[in-house]
Amino acid sequence: MRTSVFAGSILLQLGAPNPGDGILQVSNGDTITAMYYDNNDGSGGAGPVYAYAVVDDTPPVISGVAATNVHFNRATVGWTTDELSDSVVYFGNTTPPGSTKSSPTRVLTHAMDLTGLTDNTTYFFAVQSTDEAGNTALDNNGSAYFTFTTPPKPPTAQPDPEWPTFHNNLPRQGISPSNFIPPINQMWTDGPHNINRWNGVVEKDGILFSAPLDGTLRARDPFSGDVLWSRTLGGTNYYTSTMTAAGGVLYATFYGPSGGYVYALDEVTGNTIWVVGQANQVWTSTPET
Repeated sequence: MRTSVFAGSILLQLGAPNPGDGILQVSNGDTITAMYYDNNDGSGGAGPVYAYAVVDDTPPVISGVAATNVHFNRATVGWTTDELSDSVVYFGNTTPPGSTKSSPTRVLTHAMDLTGLTDNTTYFFAVQSTDEAGNTALDNNGSAYFTFTTPPKPPTAQPDPEWPTFHNNLPRQGISPSNFIPPINQMWTDGPHNINRWNGVVEKDGILFSAPLDGTLRARDPFSGDVLWSRTLGGTNYYTSTMTAAGGVLYATFYGPSGGYVYALDEVTGNTIWVVGQANQVWTSTPET
């Protein structure tokens, strides 16, 4: 059996019918019916074949625009739409904003993470969404733009003369190539989460990542120690290599009873972007909440 595809087109125009102009006049919400008479359907039959489409000339309705999780170097901009549409944020410290971040995925609830921001700075932003039919809605707060202000970067700890002198003390496991000298104040501590050996913590984009031998990767605010997100990706007492981060993606290796895996994670949310197993196969993953 042989198959083929028939492709046809006609220009559309909003308005009243105008016979003979070669244009199909439509109204928003109309149903367009296309019919093709197939003289041979490949099985010895013949007859009409129909296809239908609904005219959509209405852009998405944007609501609930807000900035949340505002830190000194990052923030999340969110909004909702009444139909599936993509996500675009225009942002910057002047108007109109000069920077853009976007996602082509069509969703109803939109959330865009802005990173690499400057502390103690007011940012202006607007949001935009386009539906499958190409209708675009822009919400710039009536040309006044929405705003949020990043807080000042937290200060470093003040020197403390009581700081222990283990630093650069090889017999006490304190050797370090650091250029810092005592005194240094401890700002926070957490754990124990088994032991953190054979790999080190990684700081990127204002987030501190650690992966001790309990198999759980933790992302923290480096100034407060608060856990931003955590993922248990490996088994207990399996050694892991030091992570690396670039372009908003954290790359980490974890091991467990079923073998080893390399993960690419969104560094802000912890959602899996991809994971590679021992068979060198790649699986994509639905973002986790």
